[in-house]
This record gives sequence, structure tokens and C-alpha cells, in this order.
Amino acid sequence: MTDVLYDIAVLGLGLRDVRARTGVFRVVENVAVALRSEPSLELRFCATSGPAACLDYLRTHPPLASVPLAPSSIRTSLDRLFELTSASAPSGRTWKTPAALARRVVRRLALEALRRLPAVEPGELSRAQIFHSPYFPLPEVTRGLPRLNRFLTVYDLIPILRPELFELTGEHPVKQALASLTPDDWVVCISEATRQDLLSYRTDLNPDHVRVTHLGAARHFRPEPGEERWPELRRRYNLPEGPYLLTLSTLEPRKNIAQVIRCYARLVLEKQVGDLRLVLVGTRGWKMESIFAELDRLGHLRDRVIVTGYVPEEDLAPIYSRALMFLYPSLYEGFGLPPLEAMQCGTPVITSNTSSLPEVVGDAGLMVPPTDADALCQAVLSLYRDDELRRRLSARARVRASEFSWSRCGRETVAAYTSALAAR
Repeated sequence: MTDVLYDIAVLGLGLRDVRARTGVFRVVENVAVALRSEPSLELRFCATSGPAACLDYLRTHPPLASVPLAPSSIRTSLDRLFELTSASAPSGRTWKTPAALARRVVRRLALEALRRLPAVEPGELSRAQIFHSPYFPLPEVTRGLPRLNRFLTVYDLIPILRPELFELTGEHPVKQALASLTPDDWVVCISEATRQDLLSYRTDLNPDHVRVTHLGAARHFRPEPGEERWPELRRRYNLPEGPYLLTLSTLEPRKNIAQVIRCYARLVLEKQVGDLRLVLVGTRGWKMESIFAELDRLGHLRDRVIVTGYVPEEDLAPIYSRALMFLYPSLYEGFGLPPLEAMQCGTPVITSNTSSLPEVVGDAGLMVPPTDADALCQAVLSLYRDDELRRRLSARARVRASEFSWSRCGRETVAAYTSALAAR
């Protein structure tokens, strides 16, 4: 049995803040479930940050509740104290009251004490053969242990390669995570495109230590008209009765949503898409103002665009399935989980021909240069007008999506662990 410590700090963060339930959250959660099912592993969880929230997450998520979590009681108590004093933080001028000042002092002391404690208990590390961080930097306390193999999941290098697409008020977490790597460490990348980006950026890394573990879409993403649930979902998210284009992503410049809005408006004004609506699903992100400014410029067409905000994963399959097509002209992706989910639901996909997206979508969708508005409009128009093309792409999409799964991702991850142990 291989003893694995897997850091679930991302899951605690997502429990505390719905805005953190992005693609990374879903990857960490699904990989954890896949690893739990691997008979060759003795899996334990740790929490390099937010241990109290991670405990709460496990208590409310039965598929993972049986896996032991190994934070120290001191760290958990301090984190709970920090959480409670943060939740009760006052607004406005009331922060100057004695009670408010006391809360601020306690919160600061709790945070400082947490920073001084090891991120992972040394006793837990002494048992482990694998320490795997699926997002955050590899903790200093994990370095130099003779029997421990350190793993980091790398999703993309976009903040480094395309910093203009991110809000950088300090060093980005991706850069911090990569800085924690040594040449002896192991990396799992979510696509070959990300692997190549990483090896070009960190030429000191051993290419044999950098493996690809493709992601998957959860099984509940399947063609699902959702007849029974649909009336309630329509009311909850203000979805249209008729046909609609769908996008799903964090609302930020990298996802190229403004391009989608402009192309949709152009097709409507040219009277080429009839009563087709546009549905934008996703949490609000950095520079979302530019997207809403684009919506404001629509004038009388604004009512044809629905912005749902965050939609929980359990509600997505019917929304994917009922869409006429799924648009994802992202400027850069480390993998592209939403197109895969849409494909598994049998929804025709239009996406970008850059970065990892051709690796995921293959010939099962229409691919366009993300900055070519004419190409995007033409792709939408082709799918809108051609029922047979939609049927062909729907069938291809389901076949292509079947090549990816979380169980496969788990097996590839275990294979990387096995290679690390064999290389010792």
C-alpha cells in the first residue's frame, strides 16, 4: 500500500466562499474521490490552510467523509477562532468599538499563530510516501524527507505567460507554487499543452518527473432534458423557453465573453438567428465590468441575454443539454473542463483552436481563432442553420468525451506515484 497525503485546502476554501468553487475546486474534489477508490493507496487528507473549513467540508460530503483528515487540534482551533472573528467583523465605523477592536486583535493573533505552526504535522509526514498538493505551494516542512515524494498539480501557466489577463496585485499563487518546486519533485499537469509550457518555463525540471493526468467530467453530466426539474430551473435562473446559446465560465477577460456578446448582437441585428437567446453562466471575476459594459451597449437587445450568476454543479446538466450549442472561445486554457462537460451532455461545442482546447475537443467541435469575430459568427450561424451538423457534432462529442474520465485521471495519478516510488 502506498501512503498518500493529499491536501484538500481548496475544498475548505470553496466551502467558505462560493466564488472559489471554480474549475480547480471541482478537479481537487473529483481527484480526491478517484484516489479514495484506488485499492493500492492508503489515502489520508491534510489541510495546509483552513483546516476547520476542511473538517466542515468532509462532514457534509459523504463520498469523502471516511477519509481521515490529519490537521493538528491546535491549528484547527486557531483556524476556527480566525473564522469566527472574521465572520463577526463589523462594517462601517463600528469597528472602532472596544468589542470590534478586540475581535480584530484576536483575529490577527490567531492568524499569526497559524503562520508559525507547520502547515503539515511532521508526524503525519514521517508516515507518508507521497505528499500531493493539488494547488497551493509545496510546504517547506515537506522538503528533504528521505522517503517522501512531493507532487504538485499544475493547471496552467497563464498568469506567467499572459499576465495581462490577470489581476496581479502581488505574486500570483501559480508563480508561488512553481517556485516551491525543486528538480527532484514530481508534477502532474492536466494537459500536454500545460506540460510543454511548464518544461519551457522551468528547464531545470526532469521531463520524466512531469506527467499528464487528463481531467474528466463527472458522470452526472449526460444528455438530460430534465423534464421534471426544468420548470423549476427555468424560474430559478430566468432561462428562456426557446433555443439559446450557452457559455459557462468565470466572468473575466480571459474567457473572451465580450467577444461572444458582440458576435451574438451582430447576428441578431443582421436578423440571422431568429429568437435565439444568449445565456451566460458563471461567477463574477476580475474586470467583469468590461463584460457588463458590453451588455449595456446592447441597448434594446439586452433583454435577450440572461446572466445567471453562479449555478451549482448539480443543476448544470439540464442547462448544458437544452442548449442549442455551447460557446467557449477562451483566449488560453490549461485544459477546458466546461467544453468537456458540454460534450458529455451531447451539446455541440464551438471553442478556440489554441492552447489545450484542441487536445480536449479534437474533431468533435468547431474550432476558431479566439480573436476572429467573423469566424465565431460563422461557426454559430453554421450550427444554428444546420440540424444535421448539430446531430453529427453531438454524436462525436459524446464519443470524444467518453475518452476522458475521473477514474482514468485517478489511474494516471497513481501511475505517476508508482513511477516516483520506483525511481527512489
